[in-house]
Amino acid sequence: MVTSFAGPWRERDACGVGFIAARDRAPSYRITRLAVDCLRRLDHRGARAADGTGDGAGLLTQIPRRIVRRELRAHGLSVDLERLGVVMCFLPPMDAASARAMVSEAVEAEGLRLLFWRSVPIDPSVLGEHARSVLPLIEQAVVVGEVDGDELERALYLARKRMERAAIEGLSIPSASSRTVVYKGLFTASHVADFYWDLRDPDFETSFALFHQRFSTNTFPSWENAQPFRVLAHNGEINTIQANRSWMEARERAATPGVWGDRLPDLAPFLQPGLSDSASLDNAYELLLQSGRSLAHVKEMLIPAAWENVPDLDPELAAFYEYHAFLTEPWDGPAAIAVTDGISLLA
Repeated sequence: MVTSFAGPWRERDACGVGFIAARDRAPSYRITRLAVDCLRRLDHRGARAADGTGDGAGLLTQIPRRIVRRELRAHGLSVDLERLGVVMCFLPPMDAASARAMVSEAVEAEGLRLLFWRSVPIDPSVLGEHARSVLPLIEQAVVVGEVDGDELERALYLARKRMERAAIEGLSIPSASSRTVVYKGLFTASHVADFYWDLRDPDFETSFALFHQRFSTNTFPSWENAQPFRVLAHNGEINTIQANRSWMEARERAATPGVWGDRLPDLAPFLQPGLSDSASLDNAYELLLQSGRSLAHVKEMLIPAAWENVPDLDPELAAFYEYHAFLTEPWDGPAAIAVTDGISLLA
C-alpha cells in the first residue's frame, strides 16, 4: 500500500510526504526499494541551490535487523534483538570524540550498554558543494538494554534528551529507537540511495517507510532540519507555531508525572530550541506518544478537525474534542503528515 501527499499533478512546490507499507507486515528489501522509488518520484517537490544542494530528503524505516545481526556477528556478539536500539548520530567532524563520549555517557546513564559504533557507508560525491562543506560524520551507536518494548523506547528517549541538553555544537540525533531509524540528509530525493549505501543493501529489510522531500519555507536548509524526524514527516505551515511553542514551555512547569514518575523533569525542554515548525510538531507528537497515548489519539489532540460549529457532529466525538481543548491547543495551519510509532502508521 502506498499513500502519498504530493498534491495535484500540476503542482510543483511544497514538500512531498507519504508512506508505503506491506499489508502483511513482513519486512523485505522490496519495500525498501519501493520506498526509495516513491521518494525519488517526489524529487520535483523540493528546491535546490545552484550547486545542487537540496533542501533535504529522507526515509524513516524499521531498523534493518538483518544488517544489525550481520554487524553483531562481525563483533562476536550475541544479543536479544528485542532489547537492542540504534542511535543515529550526526557528529561534528572537528569534535567527534567528545560527541561520541557524551552519547556513550547518556545511554549508560539510562541503564543501556553501548555495544559498538558503526560508520554508516555513504558517498559524499553525490552532494552539492555546500552540503559537502557542512557534512557531519554519520555514525550509529548500537546499544542494548535490560528491558524491551515501550520501556526501552522511553529509555532511549530519555538518553536522547540528555544528549540534546549537552548542547554539543554540531551534534544532532536523527533517531534513537529500538524500532525505527532515520536516513536523511541535505540532498534531493533522487540521491537518497546514492548517498546512503545501506539502502542498496539487500539485507536492508523493512515492512514500512515514511518518506519526505523538503521544500524549505521558514528555516534555512540544514542536515538536522531534513525530514522525516523521529516520528513524523510533515508538509505545510504551522501558522500558530509561536503560540504552540509558548504553551508547551508553560506546560513544562505544570505537567503531571504520569508514566514518567520522578523522571518528569528530565523531559525538559519539551521542544528542542532552534529547529523548524515541523520539528517542534514532531517533538510534541513524540512526547505524547512516549507518555502512553496512541498514534490516532495524539493526532486528534494536536491536529483536530474543525468541530465547534458542526451541527450534526456525533455528541461523543464533540465531547472528545471539547475535553481535549482544555488540555492542548491545535497546531493549526494547512498540513499533511505521515506518522508512526514504529508499529502502526497514520496519515
